[in-house]
Amino acid sequence: MIFPARPHLADQGLSAGRGALSRVGEYWYPIRLIERTGPTTAKAYQWRVEWWREIIFPADISLVPGNISLVNETEIIDSLWLKQKERRGIRLGRWKHAYEVETSEDILADPSRVPYSADVDTALSPFKDTLKLLLEQRVDELGDKVIPAKNWLERNVKSPLFSTLMPYVGSLSIIERAQISNWFDIHIGKRSKKARLAWLGYLPLAHAHTLYISQRLQRSPETALSHTSLLHHAWDILYTGISERIIDVDVAKECLYILEEEMFEVSTRAGKAGFFQWGLDAGHHQDGWDVYANLPPQFNRANYKGNDEDLEVWRLIHC
Repeated sequence: MIFPARPHLADQGLSAGRGALSRVGEYWYPIRLIERTGPTTAKAYQWRVEWWREIIFPADISLVPGNISLVNETEIIDSLWLKQKERRGIRLGRWKHAYEVETSEDILADPSRVPYSADVDTALSPFKDTLKLLLEQRVDELGDKVIPAKNWLERNVKSPLFSTLMPYVGSLSIIERAQISNWFDIHIGKRSKKARLAWLGYLPLAHAHTLYISQRLQRSPETALSHTSLLHHAWDILYTGISERIIDVDVAKECLYILEEEMFEVSTRAGKAGFFQWGLDAGHHQDGWDVYANLPPQFNRANYKGNDEDLEVWRLIHC
């Protein structure tokens, strides 16, 4: 994946779409800022944020990586670009760097990688019988069930229904597609690797995608359609929408990559603040994690000559 260049340094700060760090206990973890809300009272502003999906929270933390929640703005910081003193006082929690994360193709090829969400379960559970019939290719038993993807295949494709790849994923994100596949693998395919050959990328999964989008449309107050109309509308979205398979966008991953470049770049423009300063005055990072391991080599531009004084502890740490 090709990541975009970092925004101009004058753009540092908290704004929707950017990466940031949020405090949980004594450690700070990466988030993607979605929307600023409030205050409706004397309380501080809050941000709706998405926690990085590869965070490794301590066992006593109930937050779920990849979930969205509200966080007080007072518990959020940006990358602290050029802020040496502030960086030295921050202990980072553990997470997998963006550079280490699998590509979208890796994620989608293995249905076990991303656990399904409650929304996916709600959307698909009522239709288990239909999806099982599709997986088992028992077309005669489908009766009058509305399956727009099947209808489209019958009108447009000469090859057998169940051997035609269905690459249409509309506006579904990579994570949503992975979650739907995970649900299908567990509840319909029963984790059978042989069964995956019959549904992964084919009609059964295309109908699961349609059902999920239909459920999402049903929740919208602007959409007042019958179940049949919702399914057809969902298929239209699936078929005509822009596919992330084509543009290969993992928004959360790109967001973290840019944040990490700001946090860990070693260069003349990053100055002393960029020379391995995180946590020097605060103590070890979570589980003794080496935050500089497994970073992209291009983060170290090899044009800043730091010295031992830059790495000294400025104040006594009482452990």
